[in-house]
Amino acid sequence: MSATSAPVRLGLTCTILGCALALRLLRCRRPPTPAPAGAVKVVLTGGPCAGKSTALTGIQNVLNTLGCPVFAIPEVASLMFASGANWTHWATSEDGLALYQTQLARIQISLEDAFFSLAQDTGRPAVVLCDRGLFDGKAFCTPRVWQKVLDGLGCTEADLMARYSAVIHMVTGADGAEDHYNMDNPARRENPEEARAVDRRLQQAWQTHPRLFIVSNVEKNFEQKIQEVVDIVESQLGKRDLQKA
Repeated sequence: MSATSAPVRLGLTCTILGCALALRLLRCRRPPTPAPAGAVKVVLTGGPCAGKSTALTGIQNVLNTLGCPVFAIPEVASLMFASGANWTHWATSEDGLALYQTQLARIQISLEDAFFSLAQDTGRPAVVLCDRGLFDGKAFCTPRVWQKVLDGLGCTEADLMARYSAVIHMVTGADGAEDHYNMDNPARRENPEEARAVDRRLQQAWQTHPRLFIVSNVEKNFEQKIQEVVDIVESQLGKRDLQKA
């Protein structure tokens, strides 16, 4: 054997062993488990005094009756406020507001991911209902602040939009149902004109979602408005899936 043939043979042997090991690892690797079908994540948003709380209860009651698990994620901004994180303390500067909205979004994402994992694990058609979603924060940010939020999350708008199966925007009672607009909620500060402005900003923030449903107050009473929201959520599951629940 020549002096040069030994290294060549050794290199060839290592290559063969490496290939064999790689093949064994490939055979031993389990294919990725596909995400169970049937779980959807739906955002319920809207302007002040739109009926979100009533709609959330209605959706849960109807779908639970059909045997469909419903996981309701509470409004994160309210959780933060109740926990002592009053956004007004951070709203005095761009960096402060960006920090607050970024932390709010991180909590939102964490809750959504946790509950969506549980919904998928049921192995049945299930709904994760979000009382507001990630783009609600955009309605209260300047473009520059919102970009800072995206940078802080390391996400694009397309990444965040893709997290949701559907978005249902309930129009404020101040637009089309003025007689029913009230200040019963202690957190509600907007007069009717301000409520309509907030409503428009929220619609604009979510406008690029491919399944954005606007539920207005036109030619319907409140009960019909709530039923329309329930019907939209059911449509995202499909009748066939609901029969399997």
